[in-house]
Amino acid sequence: MRANVRRLFRALLLIVLAGLLLAGCSNRLTRDQFERIQPGMTRAEVEALLGPPHRSYQGILTWTANHERTVITVVLDDQGRVDSKSADGL
Repeated sequence: MRANVRRLFRALLLIVLAGLLLAGCSNRLTRDQFERIQPGMTRAEVEALLGPPHRSYQGILTWTANHERTVITVVLDDQGRVDSKSADGL
């Protein structure tokens, strides 16, 4: 009886861990998120939509998903506001 409880506990633990791993891989970027990014938005406003960028260099912010097949790029102006945006793979 005790061995059955242990086996059941291990099986449940594996299911929970697998679910957590899959949830962590669900980094998704959507067309809706991209469309909500508007000129003049601050970096903080964009990050509220997309989370922190995966790359950031000299005012160019990049988010990737789907093994880097989906990319959203935002270019900030000198005041740190959205100047332009682009998307691939949405």
